[in-house]
Amino acid sequence: MKVVSYKYTSAEDLLSIVHRHLGLAGWTVNYFGQMVNGDPRLGRYMAVQKAGCFFTLRAFDLFNPYAESYAYSTVFEQRGIAVNACDGYTAGVGYLSQPGFRQAPRCYVETSFEGTCYLSYSGDIFIISTQYDDGRFSHVIFGKLPVFVAGTGGNIVSSTHVYNANALYPLLYNNAACFCLRVNHAQFNGWDTGSRTLSSLAYPTVNGVPTYLSTSNQYGGLGTHTRGKILDCGFPGLIPVNFFTLFSSNYSPFAQIPGLFFVPLDYVSAASELVIGRSKFFVIPLYKKGSWLEATTGIQNLGIAVLKDE
Repeated sequence: MKVVSYKYTSAEDLLSIVHRHLGLAGWTVNYFGQMVNGDPRLGRYMAVQKAGCFFTLRAFDLFNPYAESYAYSTVFEQRGIAVNACDGYTAGVGYLSQPGFRQAPRCYVETSFEGTCYLSYSGDIFIISTQYDDGRFSHVIFGKLPVFVAGTGGNIVSSTHVYNANALYPLLYNNAACFCLRVNHAQFNGWDTGSRTLSSLAYPTVNGVPTYLSTSNQYGGLGTHTRGKILDCGFPGLIPVNFFTLFSSNYSPFAQIPGLFFVPLDYVSAASELVIGRSKFFVIPLYKKGSWLEATTGIQNLGIAVLKDE
């Protein structure tokens, strides 16, 4: 994947940086500017598309990004970029009136007042990661998965942070609050929010579906998280990001994101480069780099590793 980093000074500054790199990554920017009513307090937004998938990205600062009138709110003190899936694009209509605009899940990447962003992209997948407030991290991923069977969907958006929520979620976790995936086959055609799709962070665990989560201290429930902390070679295990979808009462392989892995961070520094042979990976915590003593469940001290282009 291509990996770049920048300093940003606000959510709108980050949106401008993302706008530039979406163009470099081959995305079509249908709109980039103020809201239709022209109120500058409402922030700017983008409407983008690629490979048949459509998304909106809106910068916000202490106001509701799902309203088209200004309402100052400090309930959760959230600042960032909200990313939402759509079914198309229509010029001249309001932000919330874009075709098939999905108000749930309310995925966003937190920016705080300022920080550092890491943009990772390859193919039809784009990841925005931020580092802010003394070592905290946030992520949102959107785009189209390289599905194993053409024409079966793959449009996806997921995040670690959710607007108007007081919880954090693992990236690509099959939870309706932070995950949305387009699935299209003979038995289901629509947006799934985790009830029919499992990823490498699948919960609950299902026979035949490899999971990263450490769900219990019983044999068979430890997941690959425990087994991947440190291997005999001295490196942490890199867990591929896989997806499985329900078909005929069984979970079938659906897609895999090349160049993206989950990794335990017990022995890896935050926002650092991990070199294994000739391959270089950029490693980013999901939330914050912690002590190995804190890693008592599968989602603590967990990160993603991005295989960098040579």
